[in-house]
Amino acid sequence: MTIKQNPVSDLKAWQYTNPLRKHLGTTGIKQLAAATILGVAPITVRSWMDGFAQPSHKHRHTIARFMGLRPKAMDAEWDKWLGQKP
Repeated sequence: MTIKQNPVSDLKAWQYTNPLRKHLGTTGIKQLAAATILGVAPITVRSWMDGFAQPSHKHRHTIARFMGLRPKAMDAEWDKWLGQKP
């Protein structure tokens, strides 16, 4: 018998590895507070963390500062995450 993977659970598992989501989880910062700090709407942060939208180059730099990363490190981490999308 072959066990089929559930694409919905694979997507959810991938979403939970988003660099920004992991940072919020580690720091305890709420999504609303992050949106305010980043200068965007809360739904924008959610869309980024769920992989439904991608932050612009400008916003990636803002996210990098927020996370305490250099922009190139942030880009590499985000691109690696995108590359793992199921």
